[in-house]
Amino acid sequence: MSGTFLTNPFRFGAGGAGPALIQTKDTGQQTNNTSIAATFDSAPIENSLLIGIVGFFRDGGLSTVTPTAGWSTAFTLNIEAFGGVVVFYKVAGASESSTFTVTFNKDILANGLQIMEWSGMATASPLDVQTSNDETGGTGLVADTGTTATTAQASEVAFAICQFYDDDFNVPGSGDWTDSYTQSKTWSLTNEADGLTIGIAYKILSATGTQNTTLTLSGGTSEERASGIATFKGA
Repeated sequence: MSGTFLTNPFRFGAGGAGPALIQTKDTGQQTNNTSIAATFDSAPIENSLLIGIVGFFRDGGLSTVTPTAGWSTAFTLNIEAFGGVVVFYKVAGASESSTFTVTFNKDILANGLQIMEWSGMATASPLDVQTSNDETGGTGLVADTGTTATTAQASEVAFAICQFYDDDFNVPGSGDWTDSYTQSKTWSLTNEADGLTIGIAYKILSATGTQNTTLTLSGGTSEERASGIATFKGA
């Protein structure tokens, strides 16, 4: 499964009137694998902020999660016998590669990856606050990212991922997120008897404060969840 979303065909560079989404790309896999990759349709602009968000499922044991060289990790929630969710980021350099790859040291049953390019973002120390939330100790139809510390500045973008360890749910919709988050991508992925549902969303911020969102699924079996959220500074 793959998809493309180009929001800015004129490809303005960083700066200007605040954070703006330039382009996205996504892919999902339902076969055993040790890597997942996505490639932008256009080469990233120098100094734009690149975001990579991945959710994955592994039935047994922890898996090391490694991004393309030069990328940093905002947070990793890696859970024994389940898998996890990770947000990566990078300030684009000159002649930046259009492809981002995540590799695992153990076989993954299913995973989904979305990459984004944003203009108008800080080029030095762009990551601000982050948190993650392991809800695999219980089951439910609501996934909660957890709540961050207060953001350092008004102009930022928050990115959230919520993951459910099954795929028999109603497809998440844009109205299923709280606090005005914009849904960016969802997957329902199955491999053998296992599956996962993943939702990714973002919010352009205009005031300081803590950040949190939840994703509520309207139907399906109550399941374990893993989620997280990270904010990045605008220029």
